[in-house]
Amino acid sequence: MRNALKNLLSRLPAEGLERALAYAMLRQTFADLARSPHFPAREALWEEAARRLGGSDTPVTVVEFGVHEGASLRWFAQRLAHPGSRFIGLDTFTGLPEAWGAMPAGTFDTQGRAPVIDDARISFLPGLFQDTAPALLEALRGSEERPLLVHYDADLYASTLFALALIDRLGRPYLAVFDEFTGHETRALRNYTQGWRAEASFLGRVLWRERWPAQVLCRVTPGR
Repeated sequence: MRNALKNLLSRLPAEGLERALAYAMLRQTFADLARSPHFPAREALWEEAARRLGGSDTPVTVVEFGVHEGASLRWFAQRLAHPGSRFIGLDTFTGLPEAWGAMPAGTFDTQGRAPVIDDARISFLPGLFQDTAPALLEALRGSEERPLLVHYDADLYASTLFALALIDRLGRPYLAVFDEFTGHETRALRNYTQGWRAEASFLGRVLWRERWPAQVLCRVTPGR
């Protein structure tokens, strides 16, 4: 019976198994997410994040993994209007490096061009996260006293896990927004909290099809 089950599982699509694993994590590992406040749209969730950061009265740092055309980065820059705030966007700008569900590699390609945003507080680090990691850490040097928000919108498991591990090196609590939580990002956050002994406390969610969390707001606390 056990061997038959193993044989059956080995024949199932890996992507389907990984998504099923994410649903199990939502019910078991992240059960407290279902008790967090429900927001009607992602902009309302972003507003809650901005409020917790101190709004326009406080200089903050915002890092975004996965920029595409810059819609969310523009929103946060407009809402967090303090002149001392800084916004850093990381993206290849050549699309997904690998397939994500039904979306093939190259989806979200902007022909290698970062969005043009008329705000000197915003900067971009083009390339794979692994390649731009040193530049990001250098850019964040000296900003330890500012509230930090990290927007995880890289979609893919490996990209999100790498980004979580990279920010962990700062060794400080921060607010995090996940843009496509159910699926790859669920597994990435779970494996990160396990492997790095970190904690994630959920502060809000936006539901997809009135059931599964799409956008999620949480506070991440590194283990050390």
